[in-house]
Amino acid sequence: MKEKELIFASANERKLERAKQLLASLDIQISCRYIPFKELEIDDIFVIAAEKALKVYEKTETPCIAMDTGFYIEDYPGCKNFPGAFIRRDLLDPMGVDGLLLKMQGVQNRTCCFRECLTYFDGYNLKSFEGVRYGQLTYEKRGESSLEAWSSLWSVFVPDHCDKTLAEMSEEERNSKQDGHTDAIEEFAKWYKSKERPKVLRKIS
Repeated sequence: MKEKELIFASANERKLERAKQLLASLDIQISCRYIPFKELEIDDIFVIAAEKALKVYEKTETPCIAMDTGFYIEDYPGCKNFPGAFIRRDLLDPMGVDGLLLKMQGVQNRTCCFRECLTYFDGYNLKSFEGVRYGQLTYEKRGESSLEAWSSLWSVFVPDHCDKTLAEMSEEERNSKQDGHTDAIEEFAKWYKSKERPKVLRKIS
């Protein structure tokens, strides 16, 4: 029986299962709890993740982790690094993946990246961990939707040094480090196991 509880502040079951897999070796019981609140209207995944963690701890008084993810298209027409932290609000809800590909027709530089932040808060320590995955936006959707996919953008994103979209890859291929990506959950797990003080990327008081 694990002695400690860690709340994963999310309503996304796919992300919860991913977190449980990566944190399976830790001496903690991970539970998922979603507490709705109005998110900050700020294009900063570090601030948003920290705010989520603080709000959930305030309601539960239990150590928790919270995540936020941004998607950044380097040369999106008229708006560099669009949509940033507002993936659903500014991209998926108004235009979807098909609309994105239409908007990007004729754009040669298709460099983009997923960036994620995991923030841990235990009532005293607020620590943030970053994960980044660089790649290229395709010209058409490729791959089937799967239970593992937490974003429809997987079908149009090819990681660096790869020739498949995330949607076309097996789980083993996605989790390999062929593209040199970093994973925020893995970075948190390393810190939790080692007890070393990580770099605090952003602190909210």
